[in-house]
Amino acid sequence: MGLHEQPVGYFQSGSPVTDEYLASYTFLNGTQLPYPGMKGMICEFDQGTSDARNICQFQLVIAGAGITPAEGAVLYWLDKAAYTVTTVVAAGNLAGIAPALMTAAASAFWMIKKGDDKVLFIAAPTVVVAAGLPVVASATAGKADALANVPAQAAFPLIGVALGATAADLATVRINIPDTF
Repeated sequence: MGLHEQPVGYFQSGSPVTDEYLASYTFLNGTQLPYPGMKGMICEFDQGTSDARNICQFQLVIAGAGITPAEGAVLYWLDKAAYTVTTVVAAGNLAGIAPALMTAAASAFWMIKKGDDKVLFIAAPTVVVAAGLPVVASATAGKADALANVPAQAAFPLIGVALGATAADLATVRINIPDTF
């Protein structure tokens, strides 16, 4: 492969949002994933419609033991070298967002790093979530918070910008999570 070529992501279900590889899976290659070298792969996928594109960036990761992320859960690197994530805030640097409810702990799944998708918020955000407000990681495991547009207020890493209000503690956010190390 050339310097800028990237292999195409394989989505067993047809979408990175609904793909989940349980720890109990064993493919013909003897591993949890269907192809060698998939773990950590980054790919783009259009989650939009023919009228409104929504190109999202995903990365294939594995949830830590005992971790079953909810839809929109904020994820942190547990072990970046092993592409393992957790919802525990103290674990480390911001990694991405779980695009769907995972059904089993230690599953491999595609977390979202960039694009418009739902993020799970704490029950009582610092400010009422509204379009244009900064969305940050909170001190609560797996959940985000919204802040007023005050420059000195961000104490947690920026997840992105809210695109609207919350419903059932989920709001659509323009996610933009760069790798931090």
